[in-house]
Amino acid sequence: MDYTSINSLLEFSFIAGTTYTLEFTVIDDGSMPVDLGAATCTWKMSYFSNPTETVLTKTGTVFGAGNDSFRIELTTADTEDLYGKFIHQPIVVDFVGNEYRQSQGLLHIIPRA
Repeated sequence: MDYTSINSLLEFSFIAGTTYTLEFTVIDDGSMPVDLGAATCTWKMSYFSNPTETVLTKTGTVFGAGNDSFRIELTTADTEDLYGKFIHQPIVVDFVGNEYRQSQGLLHIIPRA
């Protein structure tokens, strides 16, 4: 199996407690934008060493001309006590309850000084 299509989000780092915005644009298999107007968009983060235990879940805000993107706002309180390597996944649940996790990536949170 080719995991490059699943692990397609760019790896990034930030210092714990930093306010950070993540944005995701959702496209279908034919590279067409997906209207997220009736969907629920969330984001989950787990420690790399324990991917089945969710450390943080955030609800997204849909935006864009075609409602094809959503934004996650990380606040200081979300990450101020965290550090290490994490897996993160954007999640879309459509209006009938089907869940889509089309990609994931790695992020590093550096401890605060």
